[in-house]
Amino acid sequence: MELITPLGFTAVNNSSTEDNVANISVFSTANNCEGPIKTFEVRVKPIPTLTNESFNLETCSNETFSFTPTSNIPSTQFDWELISVDSSVVSGTVNSGTGEISLDLINTSSEYQEIIYEITPSNQGCSAEPETLTISLAPEISFETIESEYVVCSGQEFTLPLTINNNLENISYIWTVSNNNSGANDSTASIVGGTLTNSISGRKDTVVYTITPILDGGSCSGDSKQVRVIINPNAEIDIEPVSDICEGENIIVIANLINGASSGSWSGGNGQFTSLTSTQTTYIPDESEYGEEVTLRYTANDPDQAGPCSTSYAEVTFFIDLLPIVSILGNPFPGNLYCVENDRIELNGSPAGGIFKGSTGVVLEDGQYYFDPVLATVGGPYTITYDYTNENNCTNSAETIVR
Repeated sequence: MELITPLGFTAVNNSSTEDNVANISVFSTANNCEGPIKTFEVRVKPIPTLTNESFNLETCSNETFSFTPTSNIPSTQFDWELISVDSSVVSGTVNSGTGEISLDLINTSSEYQEIIYEITPSNQGCSAEPETLTISLAPEISFETIESEYVVCSGQEFTLPLTINNNLENISYIWTVSNNNSGANDSTASIVGGTLTNSISGRKDTVVYTITPILDGGSCSGDSKQVRVIINPNAEIDIEPVSDICEGENIIVIANLINGASSGSWSGGNGQFTSLTSTQTTYIPDESEYGEEVTLRYTANDPDQAGPCSTSYAEVTFFIDLLPIVSILGNPFPGNLYCVENDRIELNGSPAGGIFKGSTGVVLEDGQYYFDPVLATVGGPYTITYDYTNENNCTNSAETIVR
């Protein structure tokens, strides 16, 4: 038996999880005589150890943070206490408690905030040294500016105007889209945009974007918001091609409205339109345009009115050819008189190569035109006309009268 002095002793538990038990007998001695023996039990408790893998954790704002301390001893009690926090930007902390730590934290700043707790494990009154739990709290993510409805133009690139609270950096977006035929797809990027096409003739199309902001590539996310993207049709106009015209002629122009717009108006030139608003109209040139190129424009009404889409128009260009200068050479009928007894007379025109016509007396022989008074017979007046058509297919005439 090991003797223990009345000064006491230090008990050591060599087990990390079980109590060590010692039976100690106590007796007194006087003048070499022993008194009665008293036996009692000494139970030595092990000191608990925290067994969690990590005490440096990250969490997102507006999410419930939970931490359950674990120990090598099942019956361990855990007491925890808040050590450090910037309460001017962080809310939801609890000053102290026992067992599981559950916090609804919000960080209103633009940076990560550090929250420190001390956790002290104890086993039936035997306490270990406290362990430090460090929580890194991400900033709150929310849309500062997001429109519930946004209008874009068919075929034109767009970017949704989105801003996040506190001008947070490292923000990107993940989005899903409603069923559509406009080319919108689910995706993720630092901006929300693209190019959409309205395939519905004459009507607006709509795609619903459900957008979620994410921080640092997805470690934390904000609340999702929906944006209805309205795709306005662009007015498409096709003007039917025309040919050049001659001096003194009018021209018919036709505009076809393919998509979007339902009406429009004509403009351009120095002449006049028989109707400015009809898709088919006749243009009457001004004399100042003879020998010139003329461009006419049809402008469609804007299908989205005050919206972002630009006004659409189409143009057609043609040339107004001058008429050839035509004359009958040689004054064949001085005083417009010719005697029936006279010989037939040659008829020549300028430019050469035209055609002489008359109600009577005009003949063509071996490529030469003549006036034969015998064929014309006595009478009159007879009108003789010389027609010439140039390389642009423009025809002009000269005439003379004979009796």
